[in-house]
Amino acid sequence: MYCRGKENEIYILQLINHGPFELGTTRDTLGTTPEGGALLGPERPHTYDDLNDNDKKRFDADFHETNIVLQGLPKDIYKLINHNIEAKAIWDNVKMLLTGSELTKEDRESQLYGEFKRFKMLPRENINEYYVWFHKLVNDMRNIRMTMPNIH
Repeated sequence: MYCRGKENEIYILQLINHGPFELGTTRDTLGTTPEGGALLGPERPHTYDDLNDNDKKRFDADFHETNIVLQGLPKDIYKLINHNIEAKAIWDNVKMLLTGSELTKEDRESQLYGEFKRFKMLPRENINEYYVWFHKLVNDMRNIRMTMPNIH
């Protein structure tokens, strides 16, 4: 949602999903041949000045999207992936770290279901603490897309 509110949002989201903008190579026209064809120089990497306005926006978005992804990370996750410089690599690693394996999800579901079964107000606990604890439990269940029958 944050990316959608930024300038060049389409490019930012594309770069996160598909990788960085590649400048590519070009060949300068050195002149014309006697037959009227173009005489081309050796291949060289594109520079920023070679890009058209649309490609310049895509290139500029490359820096913004990396910063956006890095700024939204908790410190513990940031420390694990801060060596990456491309937003796609960062994003893929974050998804892997947060998703985990199916076994991990099943373990977490089992743990949350156990907490839910044992959930009750503790002695000397006020209603606000009780509500916060319950709200956190429900949010944790939603975060892993855990479903429970309505009867529970």
